[in-house]
Amino acid sequence: DESMMDPAAWSRNFTFDHCFSSTDESDESYANQETLYNELGTRILENAWAGYNASLFAYGQTGAGKSYSMMGTGAVLDERLDPKHYGLIPRISFALFKSIDDAIQSRSQAQGGGAGGPDEMVYSVEVSYMEIYNEAVHDLFNPKKHQSFNQSEKIKRLRVREHPLRGVYVENITTVHVTSYSEIGQLMALGGRARTVAVTNMNENSSRSHAIFTVNFKQRQRSSMGNGQPDLRRKP
Repeated sequence: DESMMDPAAWSRNFTFDHCFSSTDESDESYANQETLYNELGTRILENAWAGYNASLFAYGQTGAGKSYSMMGTGAVLDERLDPKHYGLIPRISFALFKSIDDAIQSRSQAQGGGAGGPDEMVYSVEVSYMEIYNEAVHDLFNPKKHQSFNQSEKIKRLRVREHPLRGVYVENITTVHVTSYSEIGQLMALGGRARTVAVTNMNENSSRSHAIFTVNFKQRQRSSMGNGQPDLRRKP
């Protein structure tokens, strides 16, 4: 069949919002980590404040730069690390806490500098970190739940459930409440070390494993009920 030999018969058109060049740093169109954050990370943050679920999904072959783009060379924003190598997740997390501090300060100034008030906004941030390998979910914040270096012991796998209100979730995964980027950065490093140990001791191939770092950001308005008791109402 001649049509099978015609390149036009196999051509496909794809549309991309962005196409980043990251091969030559001397090129004026070179996209560094800051460029990625400005184009992608800021939108994630804006959607979170607007009350929408948002996600970043990195897909590609081994060595393509997925981990570097998402995490960078260090999970913690440390002065000893070159800032240009911070990844998307650390940058978004750092910006989230900065935006929370700015919102609290702005609201305090609007209320005359007083703390609290009848319509005080309360913010909370929780994080979890999991790895998926061979359709098994591992809790990276509590590696003892799933790591077993004794072959006679069974490896405990976390179960993926679906709730009519919550949607899809991982049962019994460790969720940690954090109050600053310093805490979230330390947890990123902790989960990263747990993942590396798992790969080394269990002979897992990192190219076939997937990591998911989840940040749960909530805003609630504390208003006074008729009986003087605080009423926490969830806001977007």
